[in-house]
Amino acid sequence: MRNPLALAVRAFRSLLPPGWSGDRAPYGSGLLSLNTIAGIQVTADKALGYHPIWRAVNLLAGDTARTPLLMYRRDQRGKVEATNHPAYRLLRYRPNPRQSANTWRQMAMGHALLRGNAYSYIERDQFAAPVALWPLDPVLCRPIIIDGTNTGAAMLPSGVLALEYQSQSRGTQYIPMENILHIAGLGYDGLQGYDVLSYLGNTMGYGLAAQSYSERFFSQSATPRGVLQTDGTMDEEARKNLGISWRESYGGLANAHKVAVLEGGLKFQAISFNARDSQMLEVLQENIVSVANIFGIPASMLGKQTGSVYSTLEANLQSYLAGALEVWLTAWEMECREKLLTEQEKRDDSIVVEFERSKIVVLTMTERANYLKTGLANHPWLTVDEARASLGLNPIPGDI
Repeated sequence: MRNPLALAVRAFRSLLPPGWSGDRAPYGSGLLSLNTIAGIQVTADKALGYHPIWRAVNLLAGDTARTPLLMYRRDQRGKVEATNHPAYRLLRYRPNPRQSANTWRQMAMGHALLRGNAYSYIERDQFAAPVALWPLDPVLCRPIIIDGTNTGAAMLPSGVLALEYQSQSRGTQYIPMENILHIAGLGYDGLQGYDVLSYLGNTMGYGLAAQSYSERFFSQSATPRGVLQTDGTMDEEARKNLGISWRESYGGLANAHKVAVLEGGLKFQAISFNARDSQMLEVLQENIVSVANIFGIPASMLGKQTGSVYSTLEANLQSYLAGALEVWLTAWEMECREKLLTEQEKRDDSIVVEFERSKIVVLTMTERANYLKTGLANHPWLTVDEARASLGLNPIPGDI
């Protein structure tokens, strides 16, 4: 009897045109169209327009992307890079013909951070070995458990975990999750991560509203507001024209501090500067803390002005590496192990999937020298050639 999961996989693969790179919905669509308490409609596009969110996403996505994701094979000496494993080149260099590993991981992390989930279809050959990883738009995806009522999922047995993929060009398809690389954030049901913007839209909307207010404030030259007064009367058209003329002549930063010439008995009466206006920058700074808490990143790394000394900044960096970033690196490693290794490799624990974390921290030359000196000291845990390799140098001639 033929395996129904294998049949479903082949059926899905047969629908993929050559060079397929996945359907794509607009980045900000399908996620949220929420008028928040602050009166701002939050979408992924608008959220990324708020600089602390852009910085947080770019920081985590960029660090995940630039850190090599490698596969190792265990042997008597410990472990060596498993360069002959089918998934090695996918994770290290090119997951599919259209993307580098760096671009793919950065994009996937953006999906996971804002939408709570990142999905990639694992294309396999006739021996079930992975040959490509194709990104899927998370807007079009929903993990479900097949229960017999899912139209179009007849090939999958009841109880199987599958991805409901709403293809824009080929209709709804159901793909066994064993062929989906799924990077998920915090979730409730174990099937998918929470949509961050949906749950925290009001917090982000508050920051967007403060930023929008600040932009309008400064676009009007950040000068006190006021009214034009006259002892006479003016009809509606005259008042409208006067307002337009005044804004064109004295509004905006380009006209800041320009001397106004008033005629016809006009007088300018300034409106007192509201203390809340002067506190807007403080509001923007404090909202950075809110965004930092959402992503688990120290606020100073998102632009919060703290006046921290070097020791504090170093502690914040360590907190970021060991906290926010490490959570995601571990999620990637566990999912890649589960979906890209054979059952035999997992049972034997013969293949290890790991990020090369040493590439994340950039040491000064003094720190690097002290590190190597310690490693080569009386009870060395580094060889001379290993130390040279960490500096990008070849082994000493004659050692190989």
